[in-house]
Amino acid sequence: MLVPRRFIRRGGVLLATVVLWALLMANRAVVPWGKPSWAAGLGEAGAAVDRDFARQHNERPGNLTLHIVAHSHSDIGWNYSFGQYYRSWVRQVLRNVVAALWMDRARKFTWGDIAFLDMWMDDEGDRANGVLPGSAAELTWRAALGELIGRGQWEIVGGTYVSPDEGLTTWWAHNAIVDVGRRFVARELNTTTRVGWQVDPFGHAHVTPHLLANAGFDALLMGRMDYRTRFEFAAHGDYEFLWQAPYSKAPPLLTHYLSKGYAAPNAHFDFDNTATCNAAALLDELVRFARTQTRQYPGHGHVLAMMGDDFRYANASWAFACLDRIVDEARSLKSRTHAWHDMTLKYSTPSEYLAAIRPHLAQIDERLTFNGHKERKKKGSGKRQLRLHRGDFYPYQDKPYEQYWSGLYTSRPVLKRLVRSAEQAVQHVEALVTMARVRQSRFGGDGKEAASAAEWDVLERGLEYSRKQVAIGYHHDAVTGTCSRSAAEDYEVRLRAARRVAMHVGQHALRLSLAESNGSAVGRMEREIENAKTVEKAAPGYNTADNNDDDNDNNSHLTVADVAQPAVVAVTNAHHLSAQNQTVRLRVPTLDAALVDTATRRAGDAVAVRPALDGSGFVVDFVARNVPPLGWRYFVLANETAAVRRYGKVAMLRDARSAVASSGPLLAEAELEKDGMRVHLTLDRDSSAVRMAIQRGTGHSEVVVHQLRQYFVNPRVQSSGAYIMHSFMLMYAIVFYVFGGGLCAGLCAAVVVAARRRRIQPDKAAAASRSPPTALLLGAAVGLALVYYVEQVASIAALNRWAGGSALSSAGLAAVALAVGYVSATVLGARARLCVFFIYGATVAVVAVLFGAPTWQSRPLAVDGARIGGFRV
Repeated sequence: MLVPRRFIRRGGVLLATVVLWALLMANRAVVPWGKPSWAAGLGEAGAAVDRDFARQHNERPGNLTLHIVAHSHSDIGWNYSFGQYYRSWVRQVLRNVVAALWMDRARKFTWGDIAFLDMWMDDEGDRANGVLPGSAAELTWRAALGELIGRGQWEIVGGTYVSPDEGLTTWWAHNAIVDVGRRFVARELNTTTRVGWQVDPFGHAHVTPHLLANAGFDALLMGRMDYRTRFEFAAHGDYEFLWQAPYSKAPPLLTHYLSKGYAAPNAHFDFDNTATCNAAALLDELVRFARTQTRQYPGHGHVLAMMGDDFRYANASWAFACLDRIVDEARSLKSRTHAWHDMTLKYSTPSEYLAAIRPHLAQIDERLTFNGHKERKKKGSGKRQLRLHRGDFYPYQDKPYEQYWSGLYTSRPVLKRLVRSAEQAVQHVEALVTMARVRQSRFGGDGKEAASAAEWDVLERGLEYSRKQVAIGYHHDAVTGTCSRSAAEDYEVRLRAARRVAMHVGQHALRLSLAESNGSAVGRMEREIENAKTVEKAAPGYNTADNNDDDNDNNSHLTVADVAQPAVVAVTNAHHLSAQNQTVRLRVPTLDAALVDTATRRAGDAVAVRPALDGSGFVVDFVARNVPPLGWRYFVLANETAAVRRYGKVAMLRDARSAVASSGPLLAEAELEKDGMRVHLTLDRDSSAVRMAIQRGTGHSEVVVHQLRQYFVNPRVQSSGAYIMHSFMLMYAIVFYVFGGGLCAGLCAAVVVAARRRRIQPDKAAAASRSPPTALLLGAAVGLALVYYVEQVASIAALNRWAGGSALSSAGLAAVALAVGYVSATVLGARARLCVFFIYGATVAVVAVLFGAPTWQSRPLAVDGARIGGFRV
């Protein structure tokens, strides 16, 4: 043999360790530093995942039609606010695209962000454009856009007012967003759409096909899919599939997954940021792109090429001029040999693409619907049906390691709460307006003046404004919290305005329901609702739909600033078909007042009175009993003098029993009682733990302890934040690779060195004094120390250094591990067999601690000076 057998036997473990170490170091999906040049093909997870699925591609079609879909994706707020994007980018895009399309009827454009069209129509819709040639310059922007839509050059897709996040949007909000958007395009532009457009949300919910199919949509374009699902669908050519909710009786929705997202095939087509246009080279790139696409979709011979990106086509004339040259180049090459017998490249829209592929798909699947009618499958076609997907596409994970897009479910919780609060207020007031219109109609023959159509129209316009602001709050960069601070502040302003306007609408609806109509007051009512959009002034009166989120005192429904004049509180029951008891919370400035039920002329049932936590006024809980279905009850809050004069002797709030004690602003514990259940909360400032002792009316008791802790991750691999949630295991992997690899290397080095020495002077006495149990125990001890060091010291220190811009000191950590391994092997007499038992012991200890002591994986969160659950620490 060229190499002595003893070197193979003794150096095999060391060699294997070195090889494993090189592979691990080469995997840039795990370690934070870049991949070295010598390891270009090592450690990539994508190829291995791709090979997990058996290939079943569709046949390449003989002819190819490449559909160029020019579009601009415009977020309703992201890095900048909604208004800033409109003024700085979108208005210019809309103007320039209209002008570019007008110059050539072959050009086409697709738009899916309805809220920007609404803002544009309000801003410039009725102005003469002044840029189109000839007499067309006299057309208003609204008329010019309508003309392009009528010609089929401009297509509106999606139909939703915004593109909402599908995971955080409620059922009511989903319907409202679709309803507001489709009504706008029908009213303002005399058009509609049957193609859904959800190209940017971070995952897709199974409610989407159910909602869209019931709303009359025929198809959907979606842009994100979990990486493993994506590989599976691609392996079977299923990027066009049927999607249906598990519970839905609606027909399945034809869904097209954009394999490259909504962006252009590559950066060479980013015409807003390039000054060159080599039509022949760009056409070759499109041909290569088409070649990769055909087998991922059913073999119908049509390829959808998205040609756009975020806020593109500001320089629309240049972009379309370059696209014209590419189309002309494709026409001139008709006679030349291609991979296809015939290739056609043309401007197109999603509707045209879907119409082109539908005959082919109808031959293979009879479940397709178009304009509400099922397509007929030809008998004997023998082709595989489209995949039917029943379920959602969550969680979204775009890379094959721990990178889940779930951070958006917890980012900016205040903004999320404001969205929900505004939605609930608008939803409540919608019901109030409907109830009021029904009730006021009864007064027509009772000698009272019914509300005029103009008054109801004012209320409906105010309600529509609030619906639009709530829709904007559900945009996929709003409610998710993935926006900048300035954009978040703009969303908050809009949502608070939506709630104020809704409250004014609700109060006027209550007034009109009592037939208190005054035709001359229409202008004043309209001014009040219009001012509520910008002026932070409470509605005239108090309504339980107004849940005040700005109040930090346990979410009081209403705040009554002054009882000198009687204040009317309307307790509404807008969502139940039976009488309800409702608990209402008020903030009042004084307890020298009475709360009187106007129906019974008796004091309301105040169940709890306590000082407010901020020391300003008092918090009163009372029960409004038997609120009629789809109706309301009125309560009057008045000072003692007014209450006695109007209602006689009634009980004052100061006489009500107090069920909750207050220890001042710095509250460390509290006790709550409701419906026979008592909850005692205690906050431990030292450990940041909240202890909840719960005692139920049945006598059953339980204690729950919740501790706030901080976890650390690797910031060099798209760290956790508004979008991504990494678990701490990624950091463990990095440090364990470094430390564990160094430890094994140290063991092997000691074994090799000792083996060389034993050839000279064997130490049989030292070997006899060691045993496998000793090695197991020593390995377990080192394993426990390793886990604690990695989880509580090394990972946190490494994170702090990386966050500060310092490079990883892997050499120091590996040197320590090498020394520990060498010393441990020396203690064991440097016997390979005992070192193996040592590794066994360390491995068992590590696994046991990881699963048995999860608190080692984090440490208590420092909360000094912060607020936790309403308590200031």
